[in-house]
Amino acid sequence: MSGQCLCSWCVEARLRARDAETADLRALAAYDQARSVGVARLVASFAAQRAGERARAMREARERAGASCP
Repeated sequence: MSGQCLCSWCVEARLRARDAETADLRALAAYDQARSVGVARLVASFAAQRAGERARAMREARERAGASCP
């Protein structure tokens, strides 16, 4: 046998402890997922900003060169 008491109080206490552990793991997983989404949004925002800067630089270069293309 495992040596654990099988009275209802001890069994309930072990179940509550196990539920608390899984709740902690679920909270950690939710935090990791939210952090990953936040990082992805930050990277996308940075990429969009860089694309806008690049487009503006190309437009200014065309204007300086007197190009007629858009």
